Amino acid sequence: MAYLITEVDGHTPSTTEDVPTVTFENTSHCFAYTQSKLMMEFLDKWNLTPDFTAARFRMVNRMPLHTHENILSDLFTSPAVLATIKKQHDDKLLSKLKFTKLNVTVMKMDFFNKLSINSEIITEEGGMVRGCMDEDIDGINIQDKLREMLLNPSSDNANLFSENEKKEFLFHLLRLVCRGGSMMQAETEFKNYKEYTKKLYKDFITVQRGSSSGKIKITSAVYKVESDVDGLFPNASPHNDFFVVIDDRTATIIYKPFAPFW
Repeated sequence: MAYLITEVDGHTPSTTEDVPTVTFENTSHCFAYTQSKLMMEFLDKWNLTPDFTAARFRMVNRMPLHTHENILSDLFTSPAVLATIKKQHDDKLLSKLKFTKLNVTVMKMDFFNKLSINSEIITEEGGMVRGCMDEDIDGINIQDKLREMLLNPSSDNANLFSENEKKEFLFHLLRLVCRGGSMMQAETEFKNYKEYTKKLYKDFITVQRGSSSGKIKITSAVYKVESDVDGLFPNASPHNDFFVVIDDRTATIIYKPFAPFW
């Protein structure tokens, strides 16, 4: 297959020939964040609501032989999915996509505590986000050290989180929330970013309690999807986001193309 998948199911992708196509049905799932008036106000403030799509699909005929590779390839040829993201069927679409498996291991929000180490990015007292000189990062105006760290690969704080930590789905959600859209009204305190990143994370992933251990564990698998210029997104930008969350019987998509102001 022409498209690139890295770390799918922890092994090298195999052929999908002779495997029945997975059929997807939109469940019209109502995510909890959409029911919070206050949260929707913040998402509007951060310019995230335009073109933001989150949808959950039932995999009608999934069988044990269907790998994540099968599911991902069938997802992007599904009429129900393409209609949701307003894309026409394209026989070449899969050849334009790259899938990367993310980590989904974080269970507590203290994952972000290192942001306040030495008060370099967030003050330990008050949780205020430290400002910085204005900088344009691929069409986004940056005025604080938090967004600068998340969006500028050359940032002095770019290595605050390890490469493995940066692969966490939770880290990607924080980046999406803090980045916002091109007309983002940034926060001066970290608490709202943190709180609403947590709510989205809980909305999108599935956890189960082990029958023998009694411990809660995350059972979802998450993939980040990237594409060529004429693939999934209207514009080429490092700020485009597309994630697929795969559970036992459902697949959830989170789609946010970046639209430049100019």
